[in-house]
Amino acid sequence: WLFCYFNLLRCGFFAFPFTFLDRFPKILAIIERVRMHPVVSRYYDEKDAQLYRFHRRQLRLPSIEIGYWSMRGLAAPLRMICEYAAVRYEDKLYASPDDWSGPGKGKQRVFALNPLANLPYVILDGQTCVCQPHACLIFLGDRFCLNGSTPQQTIECKQLLDEISDLQNELMELVYGFKATTEFESSASAQLSEVASGSYSKLENWLASKNTQFFISNQISSPDFQIFEMLDQHEKLASDRGEPSPMHAFRRLAEFHERICREPKLSAYFASPAYALPCHN
Repeated sequence: WLFCYFNLLRCGFFAFPFTFLDRFPKILAIIERVRMHPVVSRYYDEKDAQLYRFHRRQLRLPSIEIGYWSMRGLAAPLRMICEYAAVRYEDKLYASPDDWSGPGKGKQRVFALNPLANLPYVILDGQTCVCQPHACLIFLGDRFCLNGSTPQQTIECKQLLDEISDLQNELMELVYGFKATTEFESSASAQLSEVASGSYSKLENWLASKNTQFFISNQISSPDFQIFEMLDQHEKLASDRGEPSPMHAFRRLAEFHERICREPKLSAYFASPAYALPCHN
């Protein structure tokens, strides 16, 4: 009953200002945690779809701006977590370095909010600005209660983000190494074959040890979006080259990837131009 009351209050049902509950972050955190609970989410998604659509349309959360280049890159997990949490956000795309760092452009605006101005960034309500990919994902995960529900799970989230960054760095070295075409071809094949004996094995064993649908629990958490993006980018690399999926020997990883693809809260994202963007420039 408290959840229903505060949710109506937050939606403006009782004629309070929409930002009224922003003064009470602990109450907001409880609302988000209850709303993201699998049973409550199922109620909104399945048992009463019309109510869920009304709720999603009427709920006015603080504005969120995500800034990054015109590609999936490091911002895809940030877009995904916002879509999953059913919050409105502006996806600010920068087409060129001049568009970002030219006189009077985006970097100057971000620098005024955060001296560490960089891409990607997240701006909340035009005031709070967070830069760097993992910091942005953790920030949004805290906002949406998707960084685990216990201290142990919070540590696991951070471990997994650091772990997947190793695979991400290897991919960055491949796509931004400015290799000759022949060198790129051999390096791409090596990346797809070696990933199976390295990061994929570790991630597969993690899922086996947890025996959960996702990497922290049976509910999606912030690192799931980052891990999915790395798996998906390697799937695209293999598909473009006509090579077999590097997940073919890793049943749990393949099931996790498919589970994310089928997640109802992400269906709009997978059908959007954001998912169709190139993985890298």
